[in-house]
Amino acid sequence: MNKHVKRLLIIVLVLALLGGGTYGGLTVYRNMNRKPVNVYQVANFAQTNVWMDQSESSGIVKMDQMQKIYLSDTQTVTEVFVKEGQKVKEGDPLLAFDTTLSKLDVEKADITLEKQKMELANQQKILERLQYARITEDLEAWMNSLQAQLDQAYADMPEPEYPELPLGSWTMDDPRYIENPGSIDPEALLQESGRDDIFVVFVDGADGQYYDYFGLEISRGEPSGSFFPEEDPEGEEPGDPAPAVEGSEEAAAEEAGSEAASEEAGSDAPEEEGSGEEPAEPEVPPIRIMVFSPAPIEPENPEEPEIIASLQAQMEYVSSLYANAYSRTELAELKESTAKAISDLELEIRIAEVNLEKAKAEVSDGTVRANIDGEILSVLPIEEMGTSLDAVLVLSGGGGYYITGSIGEFDREKLEIGQNIQVTSYMDGMMYDGTVTEIGDRPAQQNGWSAGNNNVSWYPFTVFVDASANLQEGDYVGLTYNAVSNTEDESAWYLQKFLIRSEGGRNYVYKKGEDGLLVKQFISTGKVLWNEFYEIRGGLTMDDYVAFPYGRDVTDGAETVDAQPEALYEGMY
Repeated sequence: MNKHVKRLLIIVLVLALLGGGTYGGLTVYRNMNRKPVNVYQVANFAQTNVWMDQSESSGIVKMDQMQKIYLSDTQTVTEVFVKEGQKVKEGDPLLAFDTTLSKLDVEKADITLEKQKMELANQQKILERLQYARITEDLEAWMNSLQAQLDQAYADMPEPEYPELPLGSWTMDDPRYIENPGSIDPEALLQESGRDDIFVVFVDGADGQYYDYFGLEISRGEPSGSFFPEEDPEGEEPGDPAPAVEGSEEAAAEEAGSEAASEEAGSDAPEEEGSGEEPAEPEVPPIRIMVFSPAPIEPENPEEPEIIASLQAQMEYVSSLYANAYSRTELAELKESTAKAISDLELEIRIAEVNLEKAKAEVSDGTVRANIDGEILSVLPIEEMGTSLDAVLVLSGGGGYYITGSIGEFDREKLEIGQNIQVTSYMDGMMYDGTVTEIGDRPAQQNGWSAGNNNVSWYPFTVFVDASANLQEGDYVGLTYNAVSNTEDESAWYLQKFLIRSEGGRNYVYKKGEDGLLVKQFISTGKVLWNEFYEIRGGLTMDDYVAFPYGRDVTDGAETVDAQPEALYEGMY
């Protein structure tokens, strides 16, 4: 083997050994200096489905086999006709009261309600217009597309064409246009025209286009203006030379001078015998020439294709849409704020309607009668009725309260008979437990915003609240419920997103293994809520401990140390 080759191999082997040693040394050094990784109990960053799938609806309270009597600030009880435990029939008098409420107060409340309804109608019209409003960015893209098509349509049109020469009828209104011959014979032009006074335009051009015009009026006798050629004003440079004109006054003068010289030279010659004076030829009128400014020849534009007119009409239409257009972000904000205003107005109107009906009943009749057959469950002493916020009299026929709410088609399967519902009175803010008794199988008309998607179908469901609740007929209440999980595991739970990473489309966490060392654990996840929580379906429990999955020390086999959530947040903020 060549000694140079041997030396090269030795150098390569030495470098490889040194490199391997260096790598191994660095690895050992990093492992020696790696810090234990904090791990935190999953339960500290998890939520159950108790409130994660919470939805809302609303409805009007309907009493079933119950009657409760409440007093307003304007009512004073004057007489009570029943006592606790007494059986009554429908129509029996229960109590009588006086009221300070006047019909004028009822009319004011009625007017206020009508104003609220008008405002609601106005907001609904605004929302309807917003549904069809144009988005500025879309209009700009549309306009740019039309402009590009229009530019291309113009580019595809043939170039304008100039008419062929000669043309014109030699007159002042319609002069004769001919190509510039360089040298002009006025007599020939007069003979060609058959006229004694002609207007001629000499045209220069190239590549099928005309760019320079020189007009002359040529006549026998006196033209109507100054003669050509004219002397240039003193001190001015002469312009471009005009075509040389044969038969002009200068040419005639030169010819006359030549003839005079010839006659003078031959005056001494003897006259021939028998010669006499020749008869004089008839005098020919001189040719007069005058410059005029001709109009240029206009090219004949090709007829525009129909697509151009169509595109222009479309561009005008798009321009008209800008007046009622919004940016994408602005339109979304307007829709949301208007829908929320509608929802608030609907709530206000329903409450106002209930209060108005109560006020009308208060003014019309001072005697309250039983509307069902039943038993008087409770009745306050007359002297306590003026200060009580609760019902002053309760009549029961064995019923309770029913409220009808609505649920969207995508959530209908998440509601079931017997499910618990939280009922909140918008009148006084009190909350009560209710139970779902019925879920409709046909869509119902849904008015208003309903805190959800208006583009889906809504189904009615009925909630029952027992007689112990402090509700009234016609009260407007909110319904809050949690969606039932469709999986076999009814204890679905959710983990905060920042503790989860993804690799190859699979989600994983770093958790503490049985040996106390960190391990990369792939997990099964479900839906994502609010872009903050992943539903955990497998691979992890709330009793496990996980690490914040970022940082140079977070790797398989790292030592771990149990820590409180505060330690994580201190490191993050």
